[in-house]
Amino acid sequence: MESLDFTAVVGPPREPPVAVDWDSVESWLKVRLPADYKSVASAYGPLDIGSGIWLHTPLRDNFNWGWDYTRWLQTTHRECRSTARYDVPDDVPAFHPARGGLLAWGMTRRGDPLFWDTSVSTDPDEWTTVLFHREFPYVGNSPWHRYDLSMTELVLTAIRTGIDRGTRWGVGPLHASVKRPETLPATLQSWVAPVRRLVTEEDAARRAALRKGKGLDTLTVLVQPPAQPHLVKRLGRRWPGSSGHRFRLSSMLWWIATARGSGAGG
Repeated sequence: MESLDFTAVVGPPREPPVAVDWDSVESWLKVRLPADYKSVASAYGPLDIGSGIWLHTPLRDNFNWGWDYTRWLQTTHRECRSTARYDVPDDVPAFHPARGGLLAWGMTRRGDPLFWDTSVSTDPDEWTTVLFHREFPYVGNSPWHRYDLSMTELVLTAIRTGIDRGTRWGVGPLHASVKRPETLPATLQSWVAPVRRLVTEEDAARRAALRKGKGLDTLTVLVQPPAQPHLVKRLGRRWPGSSGHRFRLSSMLWWIATARGSGAGG
C-alpha cells in the first residue's frame, strides 16, 4: 500500500494523531476521500513534509485559520477560483463542491495549493493531483499543472527525485522527514462539521451575481444600497434624474464638483 511506502520512507509518526471521524468528514464533503490520504492523516495528522509540502488534515483551529480544515478548504478554493477567473478567464476548472471539482489536500512551501482532480474517476483512489501555480495567472499563463499521481505518489516522488525540477513551480527533492508544522497550536482539536445554513433566495441571487453578473445591477445585489446615500446627505442635493437613473462616471464627477462649488453640504 502507498501509505506503507510513505511510512517506510519518512519513518513512523513522532506525534500522537488527531482523531478524525471520517464518516462525518465525507458526509460533509459529500464525497469519499482516497484511502491513502485517510491512512496517512489518521496516523500522522497535519504534516510539514521535507520542509516542502504541507499536508492539511481535518482538524479544528479557532485561532489559526490557516489550519482549520473548513476555513482552509473554503478559502483556498475561493482564492484560486477568483485569481484564475480574473487573470485567465478561459482556464478556470470547477471546484468542490461542484461535481468533479478540484478538492484541496495540501500546499507547497511556496504557497501553491495542491488539489485532487475528482473528475478523473468516481473511485477516489484513482484521483490524480493538480498544482495551482499562484504567480502564473499574473503573467497570462495557465496556472494549472497536472500530474498522473495520487497524493502519496506525488509526495514520494517529490522526496525521491523531485517534481518538475528546474521550473519555477518545481518541488524537491525533499528531505525524507516529516514533522508537525510550526504554526500549529500546541493543542489540536478534532474537526467538527459546521452547521449548514439554509440558503435563502437572497443568498442564491448573490451567488448568481457573483458568478455571472456585472455592472451596477450586480453591485446592488451584492451590496444593498442604503435608503439614503451618505453622499446625498453630505452634499444636501439629490442625485440627478429620477430614482434608478444611470449616468456616466464623468457626469457624476461633474455633478459632485458643481455641488461642492455651490457650497452644498459644507
